[in-house]
Amino acid sequence: MKGRKGDSHGSCVKEVRASLILSIPASFEGQEDVAIDRHMSTFLMRFVPELGGIALAYWNLRKKEESARIMYDNPQLHIPVTASFLLFAPTPGQRLTGTINQRGFDYVALLVLGTFNAAIPVNMISGRFRFDEYRGGWVDSETSESVFQVGDRVSFEVVSVDVSRDIISI
Repeated sequence: MKGRKGDSHGSCVKEVRASLILSIPASFEGQEDVAIDRHMSTFLMRFVPELGGIALAYWNLRKKEESARIMYDNPQLHIPVTASFLLFAPTPGQRLTGTINQRGFDYVALLVLGTFNAAIPVNMISGRFRFDEYRGGWVDSETSESVFQVGDRVSFEVVSVDVSRDIISI
């Protein structure tokens, strides 16, 4: 990957320009543009290790060479391309805002950007707040007011980012 840009104000959404080599079936010889579009669409809404985030969009797609290559013993057509990508790529220490969509006695779950799951486990929630079994929700110990209601927006710090099966967990 070449050159990152964006990342203004610690944003979890970044723009990157990347160089990739796409491998497509040889049956697409003569239809490389169709195969490239299909291959590029497989990156969308998935974690792409080469890019370091979840691809939300791509544009400015360019072939670096006019012809594809068959390399070594691999029967795939190899096509070098460059493209700009919009990525969701949160990092530890970054502050994000999410909307609470679930809560339990041992966690608060949120959606970031209305799409990506984040969870705050009970051991990361301030001791000032506690889960009240009688009320069935979280309360502020100092004021007894209900807090962390479904639909509330909460700012939090990213402690870790885990990736499993192309899905990101915050």
